[in-house]
Amino acid sequence: MKKNYILLFALLLFAGAVHGTAITLVNDDSEPANPEEIRAHLDLDIIYVALGRPACITAVITTEDNETLYYKETGGCNVHEFWLNYIGIPNGKHTLSVLLNGTWWRGDFEFKSNWPEGKYVYVDSTCYRLNNGYASTVNPDYISGHSLTYRKLWNIFDRDYPLQVVIPSKLAYKGVVYQVNGIEQKSFKWCHYLQSVSLPNTITFIEKGAFMECENLTEINIPESVTSIGTGAFDGCVNLPYIEIPEGITVIGDHTFNNCKRLSDVTLPSSLTTIERIAFKDCTCLPYIIIPENVTTIGEYAFFGCTSLASVTLPEDITQIDDFAFRGIPDAAHIYCKSETPCEISANTFNFNCTLHVPFGCKEVYEKAYIWSNFIHIEEMAEENSSNPVGDATGVAPAVLTDDAASDGHFYDLQGRPVSGTQRGIYIRNGKKVLVR
Repeated sequence: MKKNYILLFALLLFAGAVHGTAITLVNDDSEPANPEEIRAHLDLDIIYVALGRPACITAVITTEDNETLYYKETGGCNVHEFWLNYIGIPNGKHTLSVLLNGTWWRGDFEFKSNWPEGKYVYVDSTCYRLNNGYASTVNPDYISGHSLTYRKLWNIFDRDYPLQVVIPSKLAYKGVVYQVNGIEQKSFKWCHYLQSVSLPNTITFIEKGAFMECENLTEINIPESVTSIGTGAFDGCVNLPYIEIPEGITVIGDHTFNNCKRLSDVTLPSSLTTIERIAFKDCTCLPYIIIPENVTTIGEYAFFGCTSLASVTLPEDITQIDDFAFRGIPDAAHIYCKSETPCEISANTFNFNCTLHVPFGCKEVYEKAYIWSNFIHIEEMAEENSSNPVGDATGVAPAVLTDDAASDGHFYDLQGRPVSGTQRGIYIRNGKKVLVR
């Protein structure tokens, strides 16, 4: 049935029943193409290349200056479609070149983008949903002819988005202004070449898998207006070096930063209450983490495999740390637990070869506590460190001045490597950044 529809469409196209603009094709000797063998047509945002019989073609789109914008070797069919908005062709005069049976056919055309009618539109290589005065980015599968799966398979000429994406705060469409308020699920999933994203302060949500496996993403700002981040939002962003979670976020969900291998600096908000399972799993460059004071639960595998994690600070009111949450961190790591009452953990929660630091006067309590007693090294923090917060609640401790580089506490550089702390510089000691001068 589908084959019959394709054949019927091809006949209609050859009969001139499809509205639009014909693209006149000629060969290298300026001889016109036989319309019964090959014919090209531009209809709104789509170029149709129709053939007299099914065949494979190579299609190339170039600028007036002969710059290649698109290159595609296709499978065999009667009608080949090229969605100009989807493949990022800019407005202007261009040339379509088609290789068929060893002969190149070329034709000039002028393209002016036409947004699709209806609920979904395509603007500056980004798909949006329009709804009641608001707009949000969407998975390209929502727009006919676009495919998320296609993203996973493209080559460099198939890239359907710029390397630097700037999301506007407002969109104007047919005289109506829409406020851009969110990034819906899988909006940029598999955008392999994407390097940076700029989000406006009108964005309130980032949904599930929004930037999943953007392997070359190195820069993104999360505005203070964002109140929720979905599960797996940045899963597999292996080159993302830094992230700052704004105040107002209460949950870091499943897989949110899983496998972000270059992540070395994380700012967590004081509003945070829960870190769910696998949230930071295999963040192998993360040197330290300070869990904010309002966090009560850390899920299983949350920091599993963080092989550079040298310092962990747990808040006073923590009540539950699940299986394997800190398993796989180095033996030399130091865990600073500010709670005077041992919380619920399992036999697999920690690497028990790490050194556990507990509040002043609580060593015996932890040595007798179920499972906590498995720690080989348990030390009490100095009384002054027990009464004062270790670091601040944002996840990045403030730098402080000290002339006492030889005082109690182990020193680490910002990559989590042990150092003497006797030379000038910024180090980590007892979960704090300290400035030695």
